[in-house]
Amino acid sequence: MIILAFVEFNDFFSDVKENKISNVYLFYGEEGYYINGSVKQIINAVVNGESEVFNLNKFSGDNLSFDELSAALEQLPVFSERKCVVVSDFCLPAKADEVKALLAVINNIPTSSVLVLAMTPYEVNLKKETKLKSFAQKVAKVGTVVCFDKLSPAFIKKTLAQKAKKRGVVLKNDAADLLIQRCGLILSPLLLEIEKQINYCENGEITVKSVSELTVKTTEENVFNLGKLILSKNSDAAFTLLQQLFIQKITAINIISILNMVYLDLYRAYFAKQQWVSYSDAAKEMGYWGKEFRMRYAYNDCAKFSKERLSDSLQILMKADTALKSSRLDDKIIVEKTLAKLMQN
Repeated sequence: MIILAFVEFNDFFSDVKENKISNVYLFYGEEGYYINGSVKQIINAVVNGESEVFNLNKFSGDNLSFDELSAALEQLPVFSERKCVVVSDFCLPAKADEVKALLAVINNIPTSSVLVLAMTPYEVNLKKETKLKSFAQKVAKVGTVVCFDKLSPAFIKKTLAQKAKKRGVVLKNDAADLLIQRCGLILSPLLLEIEKQINYCENGEITVKSVSELTVKTTEENVFNLGKLILSKNSDAAFTLLQQLFIQKITAINIISILNMVYLDLYRAYFAKQQWVSYSDAAKEMGYWGKEFRMRYAYNDCAKFSKERLSDSLQILMKADTALKSSRLDDKIIVEKTLAKLMQN
């Protein structure tokens, strides 16, 4: 959670429950499940269900008209104390004068209106996105800004276990770990996946076996498996999997990027082991939050490599990345040549 002059999402939920509603909200972050849920909470708190047709206006962030937005906010509620105006898929205007115009609308919202700006879920780094940071800080002065960042693995596992328990099903801890490994740390796909697991589980338990059989691997895990085949110099299986990735339209730059992560994991693990640091301590120290399994795998594999071989492999991947961004060669050929070089190294 990014700590600025913004509201922690637990405090936000408490305020809504107590009917402490701001005139303007800005929601951003990776966790779309909570962004969408929070928009619904504000609507339910502000608008009586029977008067929704009069007192709820919805806009899309694409081609948002500030005049129409302002007009909607200026309209008086019908048979209600307040009305709600929601902008879904909100994105910050590119031009400075447009941002200024939007802030002028925000700073003049009538007390009878509530504006909700809900950004499309994505990983936000306010240290780099200075324009968004400046905008968010200005909104925070007159309203509420909430970052719905990635949730902790422990919180997600607890949430999934509770959902399973309500249906009379036990989610095994190691199965929950594998679900997160397969689906990532975003709650929405995990909730869909746990629903499937509940419906098809045997003997009232979700196990590693059922997760392995029913859960589709993510792009990241497939490419990590490609990395394992390269490390073991299993060229036939590696090139077969690579062709499958191409058929699935996984971009060459994505494949090289994730392979680079595989070798960076090995490189870090190599030096951490030299210092007699455990894999769990190394994972914490190097920020492998929710991805500790990667460091565990790297600890097992790095013994097969020398420092020079790992360094050469990273150089090969760096050259591939440069070639993909600048060369006229076919992307597939670049990746295939890179795989061959890695296996020969």
